[in-house]
Amino acid sequence: MRRLGEYELLEQLGRGGMGEVFRARDRSGQEVALKLLPSWASEADLARFSVELEAQRRLDHPGIVRTLAAGWAGSTPYLALELIEGRSLAERLREGPLSTPEAARLARQLAEALAHAHSRGVLHRDLKPDNVLLDRAGDARLADFGLARLADGLPLTRSQEVLGTPAYMAPEQVDPGRGRPDVRSDVYGLGATLYHALTGRPPFAESGGIAAMFEAVMSAPLIRPSRLVPEVDPELEELCLRCLERDPARRFASAEDLLDALQATSTRAPRSSPALPVLALVVLALGGGAAAFALGGAGGSAPSSPSAPGSAPPKRQETDASGRLALVQRYLAGGNPQAALTILEGILAQPSPPPRAWRALSLARSSLRDLEGAEEAIARATELAPEEPLNWVARCDLATKRGRYREAIEHAERALALGEHSHAYANRGAARFRLGEPERALADFRRALELEPSYYEARLNLIVVLGAVRRHSEALAECEELIRRFPRSGEAALEHATALSQLGRTEAALAALRRAGELGNPEGWFLLARNLSQLEPDPAQALEAANRGLELAPEDARLWMVRASLGGPRALEDATRAVELQPDSAVARRLRAQVLLARGEPEAALPDLRRAAELDPRDPEPLAELGATLAQLGRAEEARRSYREAAARAPQHPRAGEWRRRSEAP
Repeated sequence: MRRLGEYELLEQLGRGGMGEVFRARDRSGQEVALKLLPSWASEADLARFSVELEAQRRLDHPGIVRTLAAGWAGSTPYLALELIEGRSLAERLREGPLSTPEAARLARQLAEALAHAHSRGVLHRDLKPDNVLLDRAGDARLADFGLARLADGLPLTRSQEVLGTPAYMAPEQVDPGRGRPDVRSDVYGLGATLYHALTGRPPFAESGGIAAMFEAVMSAPLIRPSRLVPEVDPELEELCLRCLERDPARRFASAEDLLDALQATSTRAPRSSPALPVLALVVLALGGGAAAFALGGAGGSAPSSPSAPGSAPPKRQETDASGRLALVQRYLAGGNPQAALTILEGILAQPSPPPRAWRALSLARSSLRDLEGAEEAIARATELAPEEPLNWVARCDLATKRGRYREAIEHAERALALGEHSHAYANRGAARFRLGEPERALADFRRALELEPSYYEARLNLIVVLGAVRRHSEALAECEELIRRFPRSGEAALEHATALSQLGRTEAALAALRRAGELGNPEGWFLLARNLSQLEPDPAQALEAANRGLELAPEDARLWMVRASLGGPRALEDATRAVELQPDSAVARRLRAQVLLARGEPEAALPDLRRAAELDPRDPEPLAELGATLAQLGRAEEARRSYREAAARAPQHPRAGEWRRRSEAP
């Protein structure tokens, strides 16, 4: 076995123009990633190595690969780094793009790491998928602070050809005449990496040679990610494109600002602890009243909505347009836009209907997710009554929903030019937050609350933004004020749990989740059950929470999965119900297989394991579990094939070596 100083070199992990990387073991038995410069390294190369070493010594962040040691072994300089068991993002992206939640998570983690580096005076200058490592949990680690460089400063791929990197370089890095690279150049690199993650390809084609690539970076039109992958979330797309602005002044001013904006794209996906909700977007009532309700936020609407009539439209319509519009407002506030549309058809069929009827039509269509029709209606209302501020506020709301945040701000400011209005401030705050301007968003939400202290959505959004900028004590105080004003709001209780959790007050957070559930919000019961199943050795409380949630939401497959994971005599029935509700869920299929295996029914588990492997072609674990089950059944050849496929699916997985050995076993 080759040795270098105190390190035993185990295997080569990579080779590049600036040297080699080995898996190595030090004298204590710890395995590291050992970077070695070649013996022919120039003085410039050694200088860059020193810069990287100094940069790494300044950094201490879980999203950045740690430096463990550095020095010389004879004539060879080395850098011992934390060994990340996993693979690079570039290797992962060869399998195809990430889903929107995966890409958003990746971007947030990289933005956090960059913000830390920038705070320590370190620019990465070479952010690309090759320099992002994914550990076994799928978390991103930023690597390679300057080692892979040519004398002219261009980074190399491992093949020593300048291929992909120019596609991730900011224009000011390509053309020094555009100014000196700064933190916004790293923001560009993160945006280019996010683009690749969303689409499966870099922002510009990697063909035609270096000159052609540089020309593309400088002037070629950029294809929107959604044209390549229609499922891309429009809000995340807008953030990505803002990072890729050629003018640095039009990008996010810092990685921290980008991180704040990215927080707004997170959703209430199932997870083990309370999470920040999507920023609730404001939908206005018809006339100058304060009634409003949230669309698109997780769990329930504002508790202040006036009571609505029954679900069917009235048989006798009011002859007076104002009276009928009052009914329309009640239907919209009560969550029955279809009934409102029925009445509006009669009003708009009359000669010269009032302009606010068009605004009501816009709100009804928006509630039914017909945003294009909503925009047509509000454009007509604005044409008839350009002096009405609520028309401009409604246009702001629609532009925000469609990801046109700068346009939304322009509409809000047209409204404010006609007079102060709480909804105009709240809508402008929502758009500013989406554009990565949290402090200005906070100012807008606070002004909205000064004008209307009981404005539910404005305070809810204020809480979300305070949490996003990590002002958790202020967020907690606002949660308590929201609960004081709306004590029956399950959504307010969920936000209270989030703030408490962020402050490390776990018991109080669990109590707040229980309160949310008791107020009729099934998300509270789900999050409580998930947390209790992990925190409590006794599953009784988690089971009770799951049961309470199922009383409110019997079609929520997540609650059935939590209950199945707790075991007990009904585990198989619960897992089967989850599969019935989500037949294309790899998690549900794998859970049912595990329940069957625990019951000693390996043959019955095989179809679910096979289906789980098909549903998530990136995850090798179902294939490995399938191999183990087949081996248990004595079907050796099929077992070897499954192990071989698992290892091929994820060759860098920590257990890939074990799977390969099992695939070759007699």
